[in-house]
Amino acid sequence: MKKDFRIQYPLWQIGFLLVATIGLFASQGGISDLISALNLEAIGGVIVLFLGVLFIGFGLTFRKRLAAHNKNNPDRRLSLFQLKPFEYIEDDEGWQFITRRASQKVYAFFTGALPVSLYIHLWFQVPRYGVVINILVLAIMQYLIYYLELRKYVEEDIE
Repeated sequence: MKKDFRIQYPLWQIGFLLVATIGLFASQGGISDLISALNLEAIGGVIVLFLGVLFIGFGLTFRKRLAAHNKNNPDRRLSLFQLKPFEYIEDDEGWQFITRRASQKVYAFFTGALPVSLYIHLWFQVPRYGVVINILVLAIMQYLIYYLELRKYVEEDIE
C-alpha cells in the first residue's frame, strides 16, 4: 500500500510546488539577481539549464508514474483533469474515515495559520517574495500534514 500513487501524491505536490516556484522565480528575473548577488555569472547559464531540465524531468517522471498507476489499477484510474484530489482514497469506509481525518487536520492547521499569516503581513513590511514564500510554506505544510496522517495507517509493503 505504501507504493500506492495516491499515498505518495502529497509528496509529488510538494515537489511540484517547489519546482514551479523556482521556475516562476527564475522567469521573473529572480535567478539572475541571485546569480549576480552570489558572483556566479560564470556558471549562470548552467544553473538556468539545470533548472529547466529539473522542471521538465519532474513533469515527465510524474506523467510516467501516473500512467503506471493507471495501468496497474484500471479500476482506480486517475486523470490530470479530474476535480477530486488524487490523494482522496475512498475505497472503503476505513479509507473514507482516514481521508476525512487527514482533511480535518489540514483544515485545523489553516484555521490557525491563515489568520497568523494575515496579521504578519499586515503588521510587518513583507516584501513580495515574502508573500510567495509564505504561501509556499502553507501549501507544503498542508500536503505534509495530509501525508503524515495517511502514513499512520499504511502498512509496510512486503517485498
